[in-house]
Amino acid sequence: MKKLFSLILVLGLVFGGVAGAAIFGSKDIILFHECYDLPKYNSYKTYKNSTDNDFDEWSLEINLKKNIVTHTIIWTDKFIAAMQSRGTNLRKIQIETFPIISSSSRFVGAQVGEWEYTFDIKNKTIQTFHIKYKSITNKKCSID
Repeated sequence: MKKLFSLILVLGLVFGGVAGAAIFGSKDIILFHECYDLPKYNSYKTYKNSTDNDFDEWSLEINLKKNIVTHTIIWTDKFIAAMQSRGTNLRKIQIETFPIISSSSRFVGAQVGEWEYTFDIKNKTIQTFHIKYKSITNKKCSID
């Protein structure tokens, strides 16, 4: 009986670990970067070369082990200068971490302040929702 229980326990641990890893392809960290607004742009290159681009970097890193999302923004010097000319001081680099509030085999949801983020791992998209203004933005991204 002890051998049977031990075998069941070992198999449960092995297959449990495999199933958990299969949810997101065994990656604990998923980086969404090189994002651009849909349907306004059809590629990151088009967005990067546009006058709308105020970022040297805009990325969101999902850490599944820690159950958090880290948002990194690096503003362009041009945008910082424009904001300073309007009387607003802006840090070049901004990093913010917030908790994952829900997840499934395909989606991860997170919220910070009045913003909700829904990450679609399969389609490499992020839907942002501003709670107060009820506005939705969709972004296509690269994933690492």
